[in-house]
Amino acid sequence: MQIGVETSKAVDQRRVFVIDDDEITRAALQFMLHDEIETHELENPEEAYEKGVDWLKPHVVLLSISFLKQRGNALIGEIAAKFPGVRILIVCEKSDEIDRRGWLEGRRTRRHGQTAHARSRSQEGRYDSGPWRCIPAGPAQPSQIGRTLLATIVFYQKPGCQTNGRQKQMLEAAGHTVIAKNLLAEPWTADGLRGFFGATPVATWFNPAAPRVKSGDVTPATIDAAAALALMLDDPLLIRRPLVEMEGQRCAGFDREPVTSLLGNVADQDAEACSRPAGPLCATGDS
Repeated sequence: MQIGVETSKAVDQRRVFVIDDDEITRAALQFMLHDEIETHELENPEEAYEKGVDWLKPHVVLLSISFLKQRGNALIGEIAAKFPGVRILIVCEKSDEIDRRGWLEGRRTRRHGQTAHARSRSQEGRYDSGPWRCIPAGPAQPSQIGRTLLATIVFYQKPGCQTNGRQKQMLEAAGHTVIAKNLLAEPWTADGLRGFFGATPVATWFNPAAPRVKSGDVTPATIDAAAALALMLDDPLLIRRPLVEMEGQRCAGFDREPVTSLLGNVADQDAEACSRPAGPLCATGDS
């Protein structure tokens, strides 16, 4: 079944296959997505294979976790082989948390000749390190799924920063379009910069790894908003990064909205960790 999809959308927009053996869940997900995304609901993977030929191949598959319980993890590789380059999101309930973590940690399918145990420690436990990841399907989740699939993100980073590079890869691996910009070269104004900080405390506006913060030359806890913005306009290295903008939503840092929803509400405690915490102070061109 396909609802509300114009011919122009079928060509220009992303195509999502919702594969779920529960008719109500399938219809609910399809209904939430169909206004802005070309969405097809299918009862099982075989229907998807039959439908997804030639130009109708999906860009994203929302797959019920029930199929993994029935058929095993090999199904992920089967779908990926049928639809090269597809992003696969496993729709699961909170009660499936243990199963989900078990798959992520011990039973991932082979990808590029590697298994989970052969990957570096920084990749273990990551939801975005393979062609698929899990998303919870609660009452409020379908709208978040829709936002996740279509997001175009403006990502202000420091060129060469390994942490920002890792964060950008996480967003891209989740299926987003990321437009990277040089935070240090942007012609900021006080008002434009202020919009990224919202109601957060002034001290959290600062990059804790900035040379002047680490050296004690700047003490964020003692600075008011106006003085903080003046300092940051003069020295952009003081700005907490990345700055993220998506559909009018803005934030500074990688641990708050809209970033958390963009990553499917999956926490990654290392996402903001400096890649060189014990190393020399960062300069403008350093990583």
